Amino acid sequence: MNKKSIKSDLTKIDLMTDEDIDYSDIPELGDEFFTKATVPFPTSYTNRPISENPDYSPLNTNKSLHQAK
Repeated sequence: MNKKSIKSDLTKIDLMTDEDIDYSDIPELGDEFFTKATVPFPTSYTNRPISENPDYSPLNTNKSLHQAK
C-alpha cells in the first residue's frame, strides 16, 4: 500500500460516524472475560525529577524567574 492510498483510507475513516461501523464480526465479551479481567494499577507513583541546577529547566521559561528570590 502506498502513501496516497493510506491517506485516502484515513480520510474515509475520518468521515465515518459511529453508526457506519459494522460490529457484527466482533464477538461479544462473555461473563468469563469479565470474571478473569483485571485492572492494572501502578505499584508506585513517580514525580517529575527536580533539577538541582537552577539554570536548567525543561520548560521554556524566562531565566529571570529562576533568579528572583
